[in-house]
Amino acid sequence: MSQIARSNARALPIGKARRLALASETDAWINQLFNNAVTEPEKYALVAIGGYGRSELTLGSDLDLLLLHENGSKVDKLAEAIWYPIWNENIKLDHSVRTISQTRALAANELAVFLGLLDARCVAGNQELIQSLKQTILSDWRTMAKKRLFELKEEVEKRKNNFGQLPHLIEPNLKESYGGLREAVIIRAIAASWITDVDHTNLDNSVELLLDARDALHQVTDSSNDILVRQEQAEIAKILGYANSETLLRSVAKAAKSIAHLSDVAWYRVMAMQQRTSFMSKLRKSERTPLADGVVVENKEVYLAKEANLRNDPNLLLRAAAASAQAGLIFSPSILERFKYGITEIEFPLDQEARDSLVSLLGSGRFLLTTWDALDENELIDKFLPIWQRVRSLPQSSPVHIWTVDRHLLEAVMHAVELSRGVSRPDLLFVGCLLHDIGKGELTDHTLVGMQIAQEVVPQLGFDEADTEIIVRLIEHHLLLAETATKRDLNDQATIDFVKEKVKTQEFLDLLYALTLADAAATGPLVNTDWRKHLIDQLYEKVKLKLQNQPNKDYQQSIKDLEKYYDPHVDFSLSVEINKPATEIVVVSEDHPRLLAQISAVLTFHRLEIKSARTKTIKNQAITTWLVSPEFGDFPDIKILELDLKNALAGQVDIFEKLNTRASFQKIPFDTPPAVITEVVDINSQQTLIEVRAHNQSGLLAKLAASMSELNVLIQAAIVQTLGSEVVDVFYVTELNEDKLSTERVAELIKALDYACAYVRPTI
Repeated sequence: MSQIARSNARALPIGKARRLALASETDAWINQLFNNAVTEPEKYALVAIGGYGRSELTLGSDLDLLLLHENGSKVDKLAEAIWYPIWNENIKLDHSVRTISQTRALAANELAVFLGLLDARCVAGNQELIQSLKQTILSDWRTMAKKRLFELKEEVEKRKNNFGQLPHLIEPNLKESYGGLREAVIIRAIAASWITDVDHTNLDNSVELLLDARDALHQVTDSSNDILVRQEQAEIAKILGYANSETLLRSVAKAAKSIAHLSDVAWYRVMAMQQRTSFMSKLRKSERTPLADGVVVENKEVYLAKEANLRNDPNLLLRAAAASAQAGLIFSPSILERFKYGITEIEFPLDQEARDSLVSLLGSGRFLLTTWDALDENELIDKFLPIWQRVRSLPQSSPVHIWTVDRHLLEAVMHAVELSRGVSRPDLLFVGCLLHDIGKGELTDHTLVGMQIAQEVVPQLGFDEADTEIIVRLIEHHLLLAETATKRDLNDQATIDFVKEKVKTQEFLDLLYALTLADAAATGPLVNTDWRKHLIDQLYEKVKLKLQNQPNKDYQQSIKDLEKYYDPHVDFSLSVEINKPATEIVVVSEDHPRLLAQISAVLTFHRLEIKSARTKTIKNQAITTWLVSPEFGDFPDIKILELDLKNALAGQVDIFEKLNTRASFQKIPFDTPPAVITEVVDINSQQTLIEVRAHNQSGLLAKLAASMSELNVLIQAAIVQTLGSEVVDVFYVTELNEDKLSTERVAELIKALDYACAYVRPTI
């Protein structure tokens, strides 16, 4: 197409029609050049490949042409007769001259060549030549797909690292950033392999929107640059009819999210298919295994169980999301479709089960992003967090941020998971990170707006007044440590006292410190520097030292009410009060070293998830209370549960051996930090306090208690708390003669508990 034709096309409105018109005029011009130069057209084919092959030309596009010829044909003069007129028009040209066999060999070795040929079409000459080539190329691709797809995945990861992820960038590369135009080509390449495919319903519309943005960018800059830079965004928005640059970026991000999601699903399925190569794996292909109540796994994808009731189970969405993210599994399209159109409205405020599922989802590590994006792509985040629409794809105003606001918040949560062992309330840390910048998007102070939003939203998420106050204070002070550390004298005692008065307690300081580090890591390299972290660490340690004289949390007070169950005339009693979402169980029994381990093992064997537990020994009588909920289905038969408890406590059955047979079927968490076990110093206690912060898993309490009994350590009391997918367990322990543990014995116990958390199978 001549420059005159390009100038004429500029007058057309940006959109698919203009791109087709540009391609059509270019085809006519190239066809004329070919016909003027060739004498035997049946021996040649002039082939448009890449973007030109897809008829996606913009004003800044170059032309990608292949002159395909039969062996022995004279092509030098023919090629020059076609290429030189194009160069004379100052149009960039990527050209090549090859036979079918040469092209086939090159495509077999170079992925870029194959991807370009995927959309090849004949512009002039012998149509049968290009059809023969495409059939051969596709056949070769399918034959070598298992190997070549791994190579392609490596290229995708490199590009993702180099160009970032388009849905969350302030200045994205519309072509090369992950979720951009290049991804659409690769999705089609995966489909062409016949190994797997994804639903392309939203792909074409998303691609067209990105193409419109790129067309406008090329028109504004009068270049072929694909980076949507800040200074051009307002003009591009005006050309495309958007209200402002923010609206433009949000639309671009939405389209890119859709493409990125399809790409994620496609690659997940490719990797899963590659792993299912053994004979036994193929035999188990259609087997469905339970993942959570109402949720199953088949072929490494999450589906609804046949008995799942969308209408009468408002917690099913969050439960499924938490379970899939924790296991590192993707949703099947069918479950997302059913959730999108068939789920009942979630009830607010969230009950304990729904709140725990939300916290568990947030605490799932790096797979949170995959699950969250899948939910967001299907408009499901708004079901349980309507405020999210406020920050969805919202651009940042500060250049220090590399992510949009929504992605920054999720990045902060994911970094917080790595820091969660340093706080006593990981659930509050995760929610605080999720909401710390929720107030952005207005001209007023985002901290004040965020505090107001949190006052309304956090109670709706199921947190009580005290927890809501902590989260609101985290939002209020989320910049306190960073700004103080970098702007004030850390050797000035007044600085330390200032921060101490703001944080008030060691528990809040720990939460704020973790939030500060997670926020910095989620912002970008201009903020997340070693020197800045060094200053924050210094401030944290100095304030922590100031708070050390405060009294420790009185754990004993939280188990004092267990004394009401004490009855010296009772050898064993079990009472069960079935409720939803958690059932209370009280067991009164004669105390012995393995009691806590055995009771928790029996509950685990009956597929009861332990939400919390408390135990206290009074005159050789152990009183334990439990809050539990069934992993699947209904509560077990109470008579059978009581019989198993009695037999286990009497030593008539080895409950741990029974659990061992199930251990290999337990789902291992996908991405979790290691456990942290510490001694809590309490000079007022005659017992040793051991605190365990770890990721929850089936049988965790049983194996911790069993490890203590194997070391002849007596558990005098315990407070067990499950916070989403995290546990914070406190044990009051002594020697068998009720002496306090020595320093050496504490070290030995901590080592044993750490080993149990890291290496002992999930169910003992």
